[in-house]
Amino acid sequence: DAAPFTSLADCEAHVKRHPRATQRGPRVGSWNIRWFPNGSSHGKDPETRIDLPWLACAIASLDVDVLAVEEITQGPEGRGALLDVLAMLDTYTHGSWRAELDECAGSGRQHVGFLYDKSRVALGEVGAVAGLNPGNGACALNLRPGFGAYARFVHGPDLWLVAVHLDSGVTARDFDHRALSISRLGGVAAELAARTG
Repeated sequence: DAAPFTSLADCEAHVKRHPRATQRGPRVGSWNIRWFPNGSSHGKDPETRIDLPWLACAIASLDVDVLAVEEITQGPEGRGALLDVLAMLDTYTHGSWRAELDECAGSGRQHVGFLYDKSRVALGEVGAVAGLNPGNGACALNLRPGFGAYARFVHGPDLWLVAVHLDSGVTARDFDHRALSISRLGGVAAELAARTG
C-alpha cells in the first residue's frame, strides 16, 4: 500500500481498502494544483490538463478533512471542473465536500482556498487575509491574498487555517514580494488569535 499508484484503478482499490475512520483526529493537507484545471496559464496543451478522476482519487487517498488549495482558476471551465471533483470526492469518501475560494476578480486569475468535507468540519469566518498579499490590498498586483477560515472539527479542536500562495517568480521583485508576505505572518497570526480570544 505504500507504493505509488500506477493507475486510477490502483488508487480506487487503495481508497476502497482503506475506508475513512469514523472517529479520529482532524487531518489537514495542502496542494498546489498547478493552474487547475488546465495545468498551464495558456491552457492549450492537452498533455498538461488535470486528470479530474485521478485528482479526486488522490485527494481521497490522503484521507484529509480539509485541503488548502492553490492555483485554482474560476472561469466557467474551472468552476465546472471543481464541481466535478467535489462530486467525485463525495463518492470516494461518502462525505459532503464543498469549496471556499478567495473572490478576487479577473479572468484567468489563480485563487487560493479550501476544499473541505462538511460532514467532518465546519468552516466559519471565511475570507481573504489581505495582509499576505504584498500589495496594498487583498487582490493587488494580480497576486493572491491569504485565505483564512476558522475550522470547527467534529472531533476537535477548533483552530484557524490559512491557505497561502506567495509570489512564485524568480526575479528580485518576486523575492521581495515573498519576503514581505512572510514578514507579515506573525501579525496575521496575532490578529486571527485576537478574533477568537
